[in-house]
Parts: sequence; structure tokens; C-alpha cells
Amino acid sequence: MKLHKKERRKYPRLDISGSVFALLKWNGSELLGSITDISSGGFCLTHIDDNKELGGHSMLRANLIHENKCYENFIARCIWSSTYIGDFVTARVEMKRCGIQFEHLTDELQGQLKEFIATLKN
Repeated sequence: MKLHKKERRKYPRLDISGSVFALLKWNGSELLGSITDISSGGFCLTHIDDNKELGGHSMLRANLIHENKCYENFIARCIWSSTYIGDFVTARVEMKRCGIQFEHLTDELQGQLKEFIATLKN
């Protein structure tokens, strides 16, 4: 018999398979990655491991990008990070996956986030 872990997420997530990106900014640094799932609470980001640590930064700015739309300046923080090896056609590349949690979103930003997620469902 398999025991299932209790789902701890507050918001249902939308799994993404496509060209959806996030640009994270903090203290003059930037990191671009691919969003693998998203919810009203945050998203999972996959990116090449370039030794930039997100975990120690309490405040990030996240820009969410899909096709010709860009929603900017979501306040967020990294709540977990893990390393793995990505298999690409020509090489094995060290990658990272991290959990980004939205913080202190205004009503306007919450509306923009809802709109962004709705565009991904179509």
C-alpha cells in the first residue's frame, strides 16, 4: 500500500509545458528561467546553474513572460532550491529548480497574476 503525501499547497497549480519564462532581479543581478508550474501563490523555475544563489535574498522582483505579454515587478522570494543534471541533445548541463513564492501582492498585481495564469490555460 502506498501512502500519499498530504498536499500542502494553498493554491492549485497549473503545470506548464511551453515557452513561459520568469526574469528574476535582485541586488543588480538577473536570472532567466523557464516556469514549469504556477499558482496564485508562486511558481517553480528551472534554470541553468550559474552559481547565483537566490535563497539568501529575501526580496526578488519577478517578471513573468509568455509570448508577447510581460507582467512585471511581482515581489517574491525563493523558498527552496535543488540541483539536477539536465540532459540536452549535445551535453549534460547542471541545472537548478527552485520554488518562488509571491509576497505582498497588491490588488492590482493579484489581478495581473490572475490574468497571466488565465492566458496560459488557453
